[in-house]
Amino acid sequence: MSPLSLFSDLAPEVIFCIFACCDISSVVAAGKTCCYLHNLAFDRSVWQNLLGDLQRRSILDRTGAPLDTLSTDQMIELVQRVITGPTTWSPQEPDCDSFTEVSKTITLHPQSEVVTPAVPPPSCRVTRNFCQAGVMFSSPAGDATVPEFAAEETDVESAIVMICVYTQPSNAVRLNYVEIVSLNLRTGTATPLLAARAPGSGFRKPFYNPLILGPLAAVKIGAGLDMHMIINWRTQSYLILQAPPHETLQIALISQYILLMTRPQSLTGKHLHLVANETLHAHWAPTIGFNAPVEFSPLVVEDIPKCSTFLHTDDQPGHRITLGEFNLLSALYSSQPRAAMGAADSVGGFGTLASSRAVLWSHPLPPATLPWLCSFHDRQTSIPHMSFCLPPNPDISGLGVRISFYVQTIALGKEDPPLVLILVLLTARSLDEALNSVWTLLGTSLGLTISALVTAAGNQLTLYQAVVVTDLIWLANWAIFMALATYNRHPHGSHAVQYSAIGQTYISMACILYLWARAPTLDAGFSGTPGETVFVVLFISTNATGAGRTIALVVTTLLLIGYTFVAALFLSRRLSSTLNLKPKHKHKHTSIPLQRRGSTGSLPQPAPSNALPGPRPSTGAMRTRLPPSLALDPHLIILGLFSLVPYVITVGSTELQIRRNQLCPDNAFWGFGQILAMTVTIVPVSVTVQAFRKYGWKQRPRVPPENGRGSVDDVHV
Repeated sequence: MSPLSLFSDLAPEVIFCIFACCDISSVVAAGKTCCYLHNLAFDRSVWQNLLGDLQRRSILDRTGAPLDTLSTDQMIELVQRVITGPTTWSPQEPDCDSFTEVSKTITLHPQSEVVTPAVPPPSCRVTRNFCQAGVMFSSPAGDATVPEFAAEETDVESAIVMICVYTQPSNAVRLNYVEIVSLNLRTGTATPLLAARAPGSGFRKPFYNPLILGPLAAVKIGAGLDMHMIINWRTQSYLILQAPPHETLQIALISQYILLMTRPQSLTGKHLHLVANETLHAHWAPTIGFNAPVEFSPLVVEDIPKCSTFLHTDDQPGHRITLGEFNLLSALYSSQPRAAMGAADSVGGFGTLASSRAVLWSHPLPPATLPWLCSFHDRQTSIPHMSFCLPPNPDISGLGVRISFYVQTIALGKEDPPLVLILVLLTARSLDEALNSVWTLLGTSLGLTISALVTAAGNQLTLYQAVVVTDLIWLANWAIFMALATYNRHPHGSHAVQYSAIGQTYISMACILYLWARAPTLDAGFSGTPGETVFVVLFISTNATGAGRTIALVVTTLLLIGYTFVAALFLSRRLSSTLNLKPKHKHKHTSIPLQRRGSTGSLPQPAPSNALPGPRPSTGAMRTRLPPSLALDPHLIILGLFSLVPYVITVGSTELQIRRNQLCPDNAFWGFGQILAMTVTIVPVSVTVQAFRKYGWKQRPRVPPENGRGSVDDVHV
């Protein structure tokens, strides 16, 4: 069986992608294997790409008819004419005189490099030519040298050329410039588009690796500065991008995007950052003319917004990134293993088909193109293993917030509710501290709920953040429920906090239902692979848009029904007690009557001032009738167990969600939100420590009611 016949199971888009990397003879050979490949090999778009490649390499003249106006047969005939010449060159009769042989010579530049591509089949090799400009010419800045240039063909007759220039005056500092012109390839006429100053580098060669694509052009300034100048020649603006400290920076341009690769000097790892051009509008500055004062303010990669960050696990040194594009339909492309092709090696958002070496990006980028990324090394070619990671929000899932979450069981983020376990235990120890903690938890939980609703309504809340918010709201509502179960035992508990807790619980549960109802659309405005978010339920991973979404909606609905039953029972009893409430007369305790002396009409004599107070049999008798306090409070133990179980489940599920959703490394960044979350834990922890230092785990001493009223906060020492 021919190896080419193995391609018969591939989709047409993949076949077109492979044909675009082949020469004409390989395409024709593939079309002879089967009817399916024959129809694809002689598709008009395939031959249009093949002839366009011949024009770019100056094998086919550009003076003929445009390729988009030719049919497939006409393009095949045009290729035959390139090989054999026109029909008038062939003798009409065998005895005719032979015609003079005419051939076309193509001269290659002497300096060239042969590179094995990652995408074409093994039989195809790509030769990339380098041209050392090194010419002197007259520019607005005077006599100058061109060390580097880059060009982009806009059509068959014109190109946009970026020219990197530096002057060498005898007794002055060398000046660097960048010029961009529109060049007519037919007439050689150049139209200036931009002329701007560039930063000085102090190196003999100030420019490296120029790039131009669409309105953007980029060039590296100097050999060791890791500073890049990005220019938008349409808006006459620029920005200087610098690598983070102790890291290197490389740049590649994609339609509407910029790809940045940062790598530590220790070569321990690399990160690819995808930046949208439209997000840089706040960082552009007007270009500086030839005679204007020069002052450049570089930006660090960390200061610009990014669409996504990818982890590059290929740590081989000495490589550069190169990007290519194939015009395909805007759809979801991924490599699927087929029986006829063998296994497919898929890593992250990329997949490598073992037989065809086709690299496909599983997330399309606008416009409708399918980018492929390959890494060239000095001696070998390898496919970088790419791992998709979720854009992190350190203020929600950062290390400092998680530590504060585990210490306080707080809602992650900038809205930090108090400790759930501490809150329940604290309610059993002290009424005053518990009341403040309950109000704080209610206000903070309500703030988290409102923030989530507003953010989701503005399409700024990702599905992963909605998963975290769900865990936190569930935990906060359980904490409020358990705390009020203890709080209601106090005879002087506030009714306002009880009614507020009921209202807040309904609002927060409605927020969860709203978020999960919109789960399939929450990630629509964010880059990433849809359907990959994990929702951990009882330590088991589920798809957040599939089974996980169903579980969240069902559990929230059941909790809401159960809470409604409990709330209705509580309100009915409260209403019944209010209607049956009758005014009660206060009974005053009278002291033990003393024996009167003297006549009946005389006033009672006061007791001597030095007399000892008489015993209070009623109080003493009451104290003796109270059961003794236990060494271990059973109510406290029960509440602790009921609070500890959801605490462990939620903490474990949250930690597993962070691990299994594969957040980007920026999630470990310590920012304002994380440090603030750590400081919030000081007050509730210190109050709880004081309460337990005073009472411990033993049952609080029982206190008799005074004046008909009881208070568990009264402690007899």
